[in-house]
Amino acid sequence: MPGSPIYGIAAGPDGALWYTDCGTDSIGRITTNGTVSGYPLHTRDVLPYHIVAGPDDALWFTELYVSEIGRITTAGKIKEYNTPTPGSQPNGIVEGPRNRLWFVEWATNNLGEMTTKGVITEYPVPDGGNPVRITYDGISALWFTAEHGGWLGRMTRTKIRRFRMPPRQGQPFGITIGPDGAVWFCEQAANKIGRFSRP
Repeated sequence: MPGSPIYGIAAGPDGALWYTDCGTDSIGRITTNGTVSGYPLHTRDVLPYHIVAGPDDALWFTELYVSEIGRITTAGKIKEYNTPTPGSQPNGIVEGPRNRLWFVEWATNNLGEMTTKGVITEYPVPDGGNPVRITYDGISALWFTAEHGGWLGRMTRTKIRRFRMPPRQGQPFGITIGPDGAVWFCEQAANKIGRFSRP
């Protein structure tokens, strides 16, 4: 683990923390008392990126460089699925409506919906913008950031709505729903935290 880029971390159903270790192309596990173990992926240079606990007691993660979605059980068994569009570069991932995994495809400007059986449906993001992170409001909508488009996106069922923000060059990145019910996000180029009241 020392010296390895770690981009994602999530609490697992086993009480441990699971993370993506890009330097060793593996998924790591660390207990709350500091015991670390690792599970290597099947191929090299995949860039495991974001990770989330799924509805099936497993962890799901994106593999940016090879355009795959991975699944790892708490016993360390790994399975990987190709996205339908080659070169999609999946980035953020979240558990969302209907007990599905939802992810953004940075390079091809799609949102992906995935069942726990590995069936993927893609939805084009209007006007692109390079979607980078995604979150679920727990009710009906998915929210995501368009890094180079300079806007927030909201998806309900298969309808996507955009919300422009000033300044456009702020490059919104991380996103979450706050305890106040608003959408909170990071603007990496503007060094700001933004808040958006949901309509």
